[in-house]
Amino acid sequence: MLSIGEFSRVTQLTIKALRLYHEKGILIPDRIDYDSKYRYYRSSAVEKAMVIKRLKDMGFSLNEIKEIVQECSDDTQVAAYVEKKLKAVDEVICQHMDIKQNLFLFMQRDKEEQTGHDHTNPSPAVEEEIIPGMLIAGI
Repeated sequence: MLSIGEFSRVTQLTIKALRLYHEKGILIPDRIDYDSKYRYYRSSAVEKAMVIKRLKDMGFSLNEIKEIVQECSDDTQVAAYVEKKLKAVDEVICQHMDIKQNLFLFMQRDKEEQTGHDHTNPSPAVEEEIIPGMLIAGI
């Protein structure tokens, strides 16, 4: 059994995070000393903690992580959640790209108004687009 401090060092999760994960039901310690409030974990929980850490690093919320940890029994099921998260991130990126384009156009028009340039036929705006990855072969 590893104390919460030892488990924290091994997993590189803070003690505060481990307590929060316990409160949320994401990572339950194997034993709790109710006098000292110390939590103890089996070494077998390290792998689960590392999965939780990785999911957190990928931007999953604690509620999503809890669902994944409770519902998924293999990598294929986790991959479905990752794919769904990837699509959500792509949507946010596209929204931010639209915002960026609008801000750029606003600034461009503002500069034109300040300098007195009137472009009745402005050059076409350059658009950026994120496209899914693809395999490309070359010689």
